[in-house]
Amino acid sequence: MITKFQRFSIKLIDYDEKIKNIISNSQAIKYVLKFLPLENITFELINYDKYLKNIEYLVNMSNQKLFCRNKKYSILSIQNKEFFITEFLFAKQLGYIKNYQGHLDLDLCFYKLLPFLENYLYIILQNSDDKRISYGFNLDNKRTLLIVTEQNIILSIFIQNNKNLHKQIKNKRFEVINQFGGTTNPLTLNCPASSCPKTFWRQTDLLDKLYQKLKNNSISQNDFINLVDIILYSKEKIKKYKKYLDKLSPIEKIEILEEIESLEKAIQDNKEKIDKLVYKIYNLSDKEIKIIKGKR
Repeated sequence: MITKFQRFSIKLIDYDEKIKNIISNSQAIKYVLKFLPLENITFELINYDKYLKNIEYLVNMSNQKLFCRNKKYSILSIQNKEFFITEFLFAKQLGYIKNYQGHLDLDLCFYKLLPFLENYLYIILQNSDDKRISYGFNLDNKRTLLIVTEQNIILSIFIQNNKNLHKQIKNKRFEVINQFGGTTNPLTLNCPASSCPKTFWRQTDLLDKLYQKLKNNSISQNDFINLVDIILYSKEKIKKYKKYLDKLSPIEKIEILEEIESLEKAIQDNKEKIDKLVYKIYNLSDKEIKIIKGKR
């Protein structure tokens, strides 16, 4: 039994049944279904654009007299849960709130990376005192990024020394809720510890390069939705054209048939683009792709 696909899932947040049907009928998904039961395939793709838009607003938020405690912005998803931060809490982290020292341990550029870090989650902790949940993302062999939450609200984001973190776990300050195998992280790929003249999350140029890399290699639900929209639009237009085809003059009929042919090509092209996205999600080899396309 081939199990290479079992750790992957595809789930569109707020997806439409028409979208699901088109994607699940793609040639690539049909190939995957030979090894993975249909019930094990869910549609789970994140809309990164909205997170990045909210983060951009927050990091550019000006210092002002009052910040809203109730207005919240989603900035990432962890294990199918949306996590939010309020204007007040973010301003507090920035040190904008009077009588609060602030708790910003990261360069603001780092926040753009947050939506893409779920794949690097390696530990979930619960504080023994206040029962707050912390999500840990490995940055390198020495440090962990901790996101502290309460009822899906992000209270703080900071860097914790791994030695201190393990000491706190041993002393029962934190209870380990879940720990995942492996601690592969994206940051050291761009900035090995031996070559960093200073702490990597303070290097704006490296953070920007990493952000571009993660963004380019991450597949958003919008990538699928945009393709499906074209397919559905083209199918609807073909349906309307065919309905009135018999009523047209020979010259008009030729023009409409050419238009139908063009729309059918657009449908096929976009179905192939959907297949390519699925190849990428499931990391299919060239050999497997040839099998899917019927080429031995």
